[in-house]
Amino acid sequence: MKLHLGCGHCAILGYVNIDCRPLGAVDVVCDASRLDKFDDGCAEVVYASHLLEHFWDRDVPDVLREWCRVLAPGGVLRLAVPDFEQIAKRYIGTADLLEVQGLVYSRPDYPEDAHRSAWDFTKLKSALDAAGLVDVSRYDWRATEHAVALDCASAHLPHRDFERGQLMSLNVEARKPWEASSTCR
Repeated sequence: MKLHLGCGHCAILGYVNIDCRPLGAVDVVCDASRLDKFDDGCAEVVYASHLLEHFWDRDVPDVLREWCRVLAPGGVLRLAVPDFEQIAKRYIGTADLLEVQGLVYSRPDYPEDAHRSAWDFTKLKSALDAAGLVDVSRYDWRATEHAVALDCASAHLPHRDFERGQLMSLNVEARKPWEASSTCR
């Protein structure tokens, strides 16, 4: 099983698409921080694109623990978050706050859509390490099975200028250890 958390309107074929809202693309409606409908170790992949930033820093360890709980040993947690380092560079280069503001704090259409944390590689790697995950590395969104979805993992400025634009998404994946005695913290 593969889980797509916070899918919104973007279903990914072959994944169980999960969101807190009952939208057309959603297979299971639930809060991504409480995956009670899923058994321990049931998923080979947990994918969340531009979802982690919707949680307060203080809640992230519990959220990651829950996402790790449903991962099978050797399973992959694949995350995409707005890349604060790239956002800052873009703003400094353009001085166009309107262009980057949605990446910084979102444009909330519903209460859960507000951004509550910011991420760069160092902070995200630290959080994943602290959660007990291993092999933390960046991934290329174009090389994933869900690249056709063109979700936020592919976020570029100017919008969808994949040739000349700047990638604004920090795409990182990590693996749950294989060892039976290893559990996410």
